[in-house]
Amino acid sequence: MKIYIKIVAVVLTSICLISCEKEKVETVKERKIKVETMLPVKMKFKNEIKFQGNIEAVQYANVCARVDGTIDKLLFKEGDVIAKCATLFQSDKVNLENKVEIAKQNLSVTKSVLRRAVVSMAITKVKLDKVTIDLTRAKKLIESNIMSKDSYEKTELFYKQVQAEIELNKANLKHSQVLVEQSESLYKIALKELEDSIVKAPFDGVVVKKNKEYGEYAKLGESVLYIENPNELEVSLLIASEYYSMIIVNQTKSEIFNLNNNSLCNAVVTYRSPTIDPLTRTFEVKISLKKSAQLATGMICNVSLIFNEKEEYGVPTNSVILRTNNKHIVFSEDKGKAKEVEVSPGLRSGEYTELIDFNKALPVVIKGQAFLNNGVAVENISNGETK
Repeated sequence: MKIYIKIVAVVLTSICLISCEKEKVETVKERKIKVETMLPVKMKFKNEIKFQGNIEAVQYANVCARVDGTIDKLLFKEGDVIAKCATLFQSDKVNLENKVEIAKQNLSVTKSVLRRAVVSMAITKVKLDKVTIDLTRAKKLIESNIMSKDSYEKTELFYKQVQAEIELNKANLKHSQVLVEQSESLYKIALKELEDSIVKAPFDGVVVKKNKEYGEYAKLGESVLYIENPNELEVSLLIASEYYSMIIVNQTKSEIFNLNNNSLCNAVVTYRSPTIDPLTRTFEVKISLKKSAQLATGMICNVSLIFNEKEEYGVPTNSVILRTNNKHIVFSEDKGKAKEVEVSPGLRSGEYTELIDFNKALPVVIKGQAFLNNGVAVENISNGETK
């Protein structure tokens, strides 16, 4: 009986094992990996490098006081739009106007002294002409013994006195001329100081910051207003030295993005520093920007410098798989089987990678490729339908 039971148990066990093995084989046979495929897409690929930069005004100025003194006029406040050559402020107006008036009066006095010296010189010259005639006559008379020696000596002495007066008048005239020149210089300096006290806008712009208030004392060179021209902006970048030779002024293209990576504008590089900083090993690049309501000084933006761009066929980057020995492959589907295809990836743009010399009519697996090996059975469910 025991032998019978053992035989039955062995038979039942064998039947179960055979049944399980058969079911396993059938399961393996029927198992297919679901995949999705797509044809390569023609699109624009860019060889680009991304940086961050600051937006700055091309024209900006700290407008400073040009003379010491109290600010008597302050005609603009923060946010005001200003035109080129508009008067911004004036310092020490009354004091400087008084200096101009005093210098003007001093000039008038010295000119009067000069005129008197000129008249005095003219009178003395007339006297010299007269004593010269008298001396000539006296010489003839003394030679004829008609005039006494004492009278002759008096005439000669008077002649010498008039000659001395001439030299004195020449000195006075020269001195008066120098005084006039000096007074004219002082008058011009006073006018220039008064002119300098009136500070005008160097360009069209807007007042960004007011550093001094009306009635405050401002020394020569102290900033009163900071102004910018919001219509002319540029983005400034600091770039590593290895890219120096790649960037060409007025040729290298760029695309500007905000921090949310929304495109703001396209432009070309307008400035490249002529030298590389020896400490940081960087150089500055500037890109002029067109006026836009989305741009303002002080903004940080993302900048793509584009060195090359072309239209080629590409596929999603995650469909390109890296194998050993730097080998890149994609999977295609052929008669229900996964087919491994070696590819040469090129430029990358966003989530797509260029495939160089690839058959654009060959569909590429874009979902499920991580589970594939060459020859594995697949089920193509592209567009929600089994293919």
